[in-house]
Amino acid sequence: MITISKPEPIRVAVIGVGEFGLLHLEVLQQLQQSGQVQIVALAARTDQTVQTQSTRWGVVGYTDYRALLEQEALDAVTVATPDHLHREMTLAAIDKGLHVLVEKPMDTSASGAAQIVRAAEDRAVLVEVDFHKRFDQSLQAARQIIAAGKTGPPQYAYACMDYKIMLPRDLVRRWVAQTDPSWMLGIHFYDVLRWLLDSEVTSVYATAVKRKLVGMGIDTPDSVQAHLSFANGAYATVHSDWTLPDEFEARLSQEVKVVGDEGIIEVDLQDRGLRWCGQGQSTQTINPYYVHRFNQRIGGYAPEAISCFIRDVQCVQTGQLPESLDSPAATARDGLAATEIAAAVQHSYQSAQIVTLEETGKEQDQ
Repeated sequence: MITISKPEPIRVAVIGVGEFGLLHLEVLQQLQQSGQVQIVALAARTDQTVQTQSTRWGVVGYTDYRALLEQEALDAVTVATPDHLHREMTLAAIDKGLHVLVEKPMDTSASGAAQIVRAAEDRAVLVEVDFHKRFDQSLQAARQIIAAGKTGPPQYAYACMDYKIMLPRDLVRRWVAQTDPSWMLGIHFYDVLRWLLDSEVTSVYATAVKRKLVGMGIDTPDSVQAHLSFANGAYATVHSDWTLPDEFEARLSQEVKVVGDEGIIEVDLQDRGLRWCGQGQSTQTINPYYVHRFNQRIGGYAPEAISCFIRDVQCVQTGQLPESLDSPAATARDGLAATEIAAAVQHSYQSAQIVTLEETGKEQDQ
């Protein structure tokens, strides 16, 4: 009789327990129930949050993530803190030999993202960036259509992500001046378009509108318009905005279009066929593909991105090299490429100049 040994669960900690950190914990808890994961600890900014969340999830809590990394026996961490903290926490985890899933952007400078790539490759650890739109079935189908040549060589693309004003005004108000809608929203589509078009961005020209939020005492642009040139001859425009009114029916509006020599693809990422209103509630548009819960199970493309990281860690733990994984997840080098684009976009709208991607190695470490 052959006995197949069950792999040990991946010992993981979550650093940051805001909206995305809580999603990480919910997905990891589901994986823990099936024996794939052991949630060891979490870290948060305040004692009150640590006490509340460590009790809720039944794990040890820390306000100092470095103490967590020193004291706990781990295989991996997920980093879901404000953007400007990603680099230091990711590097600290890599230094301990841990695998890392970090929320986008991997860092808010190209030089910092490159530092993460070098560190991960030096230590042979897996670093993935949570560009969860790669797991959206509509975008995966679009990629297959383009790759099969059914629309011909791409000529141009368009993408937008527009969020309610609640994001800069309420959700990230504490650190909003250290980011902009391109870093928070547009970067998703910088990654998606590289992935869909299978080509690298060579130069960008960007503009920004800075009016409404400044008038509210919030020092960041309202919107950023990024115009991207690709190595394969295609062009793309990405609009990112976070000043939609509170009354808008969905939390965000988003879409992608790709036009080729022989066809067109349009992906509506907002109107997924479910609207509702009632009991004093105005009409709401729900995206059930992002996160859905049914029969005490969580699913959707955002949870799938987190689950994929755990599967990839399991592969690495059994001897596969990180660079040999056949995974749809965004790698550290994908994270670097997207960060380089976002950094060039920021430099462009601040300088009113076209910026080539070769210049991003010289951009400021912000």
